Amino acid sequence: VATEIDCSATQVWEKIQNLSKYSEWNPFIQNAKGELKVGEKLKLKSQLHKDRVFDIAVVVKLFEPPQVLAWQGYF
Repeated sequence: VATEIDCSATQVWEKIQNLSKYSEWNPFIQNAKGELKVGEKLKLKSQLHKDRVFDIAVVVKLFEPPQVLAWQGYF
């Protein structure tokens, strides 16, 4: 998935690297914890529907600031 954002790469990376503030800009992730480092596991809480909260485990696959962040996960 790719998304274009109208701001500098530095501004985007400031947001992406701060997992504790994901809920401020991503309406689907309520909480994100872990370390952004290849091979590390992250724990996400996602609310895709108003009545259901999902725990999602993801593994960081690529992390190359300030250009690439990729993770793979499951519900």
